[in-house]
Amino acid sequence: MKINIKILENLDSKIDWITSIIVIYSLSLMLLLVFSQIVFRDLFRFSMYGIEELARYLLVAFSFFGASIALRKNELVGVTFARNALPIKTQRWVDLAGIFLVSIFLMIITIYGFRLVVSLLKTGQLSPSLRIPMSIVYSVVPLGFLLMLFRSLLNAFDLFFCCSLKKNAKYKQITEESKKI
Repeated sequence: MKINIKILENLDSKIDWITSIIVIYSLSLMLLLVFSQIVFRDLFRFSMYGIEELARYLLVAFSFFGASIALRKNELVGVTFARNALPIKTQRWVDLAGIFLVSIFLMIITIYGFRLVVSLLKTGQLSPSLRIPMSIVYSVVPLGFLLMLFRSLLNAFDLFFCCSLKKNAKYKQITEESKKI
């Protein structure tokens, strides 16, 4: 089975663009809502209804979609001092093993997250103050994890095949140098 690298690059850039838009707007709207809530509460002694709840939901969306961006760019927080002490060829295999373990975790959480959303759809539970379906609110979790899973698989593909997805250029350079020797 031959996979076209250009298609993967195109899909990755489109997903990255959409995810970035979601992250930017969710963070901006959250900051605007919290700031306006503080201003209205402190200056006018008036509290706007449901702002805290909406800000909380926007924070969750920002967190999950932002984590998928960081995962794709290999910028998530991690303990790397032990990994960095290894030879660079070994680092590649350690990274692949880490991606494999993270992908298993992401698959499990995605499956259970979608199960939770389906059960919330059946019950029709609404959020406390905004009265929106909780299935919509909770759908951010499995969608975020599904996006992270896709990005993990792209990272694994890029590491394993040393392709031109431009995310792990150091491995490609080292592999090419080792072939010359």
